[in-house]
Amino acid sequence: MTREERISQWHEIIEQQASSGMSGAAFCREHGINPSRFYHWRLRLKEDAAGGFLELKADVSPSKLRSATAGILIHVSGTISIELAQDFDAASLQRAVHVLQDCSRLPCFP
Repeated sequence: MTREERISQWHEIIEQQASSGMSGAAFCREHGINPSRFYHWRLRLKEDAAGGFLELKADVSPSKLRSATAGILIHVSGTISIELAQDFDAASLQRAVHVLQDCSRLPCFP
């Protein structure tokens, strides 16, 4: 099977699950699909569709200026904010990013 055929096959499976109204786990059980492969492909296709990047915009309003000089403030789609001090712990940020990645596969937040 070529790479394009595999991508097309998983794209179809992901669409079937989405339109089925079933959870990913239930869909996998019913169709004999390995759940870890299903979630891997669902995330991969989602990232490919989005280009794998988030748009970042600078907010230099006076209310944000104080935070900006203290470190880094990241807003994602108005639902998530991450504020880091200049001496932030990289390991903590890495753990937070992993949690957010897991939440993209699960209903962690609206």
